[in-house]
Amino acid sequence: MFRRFALLVLVLVLVLVLVLVLVLVLVLVLVMLMASGVVCSAAGAAGIVWSGPFAIDRQVPFANPDGLGPVSCARSSLCVAIDARGRSGSLEATRS
Repeated sequence: MFRRFALLVLVLVLVLVLVLVLVLVLVLVLVMLMASGVVCSAAGAAGIVWSGPFAIDRQVPFANPDGLGPVSCARSSLCVAIDARGRSGSLEATRS
């Protein structure tokens, strides 16, 4: 009885070690692919580059100490923002 239990524990430990080794190998392969540029983010694949922050409107309603609250961009060319007082404003990009 003890031998069967010991054998079962040994088999379970070996299976666990094998699973851990496989996970480690998969992680290393993924890291190598990411480092080589084969795997990239969706944003990088689409060529999207985010700029730093800048003021988009200094006129009312955004020229107030309340500042902007939530910002929602329904399309890549249209964003709508709400200030702390509940007033909204939008920024629509156009092609030049």
